[in-house]
Amino acid sequence: MKLKSLFIGMCLGFAVLTSFADDIGAFPGYVASPGASGSGTVVKDQYGGCVHNQYYRPDYATDGCDGYVAEPDPEPVPTMITFNESTQELFAFNSSVLSENGKQLLLGLLNNLPESSSINSMEIVGYTDALGSDEYNQKLSENRAHAVKDFISSIGVKDDIINARGMGEKDAVVSKECVTRLGSDKNSKIAAVETKLKKSTVKKDKQRLKAELSTLKKEQADLEACMAPDRKVEINVNVTSQK
Repeated sequence: MKLKSLFIGMCLGFAVLTSFADDIGAFPGYVASPGASGSGTVVKDQYGGCVHNQYYRPDYATDGCDGYVAEPDPEPVPTMITFNESTQELFAFNSSVLSENGKQLLLGLLNNLPESSSINSMEIVGYTDALGSDEYNQKLSENRAHAVKDFISSIGVKDDIINARGMGEKDAVVSKECVTRLGSDKNSKIAAVETKLKKSTVKKDKQRLKAELSTLKKEQADLEACMAPDRKVEINVNVTSQK
């Protein structure tokens, strides 16, 4: 009778161990019960202690067993991503209407954000060169920043997390260097020569004024091209990458 009971107990024990063995890889060194998802759980004794198997080693300690508590995954850290885009790529000269090319460029920038990232906030800052008055440049920079904001909002980014502002010519560092090298704005001179040309009736004077006008326009074009780096829109995107 005793032998029969012992034999049944051994069979039951073997069956139990067999069921645990299927999930032993998830918790090396511990006896585990298989779970429906395959993850299983560590078997605990009547005192709440985790049951070891014959392969247990101290460095196998798992969360909630033998005094070991796993450290939680670190919280995602927001990062700032900055895009500096020349307004030549976004707007026509002196315009605040976003071009089709500019729209595609902005779409590309947003598509290049890290995968599985969420946008926490976005700041759009418009800048101009030093050509024109302070008031005009301030308004132009504001209008351009808001044009970018409106487009980004239209493609799904929440309007209330986007801040748009203009800085005018406050960061026009390159413009000063260009003026030193190429001279000041020629637009007022161009306007004056054009007026003289319209009024002139003498052929030689017209030829001279046309030559002067051509030179001034060339110099103005060179000056505008030199100042191009100051005409920009800066987009600062605060994102959190999700694991």
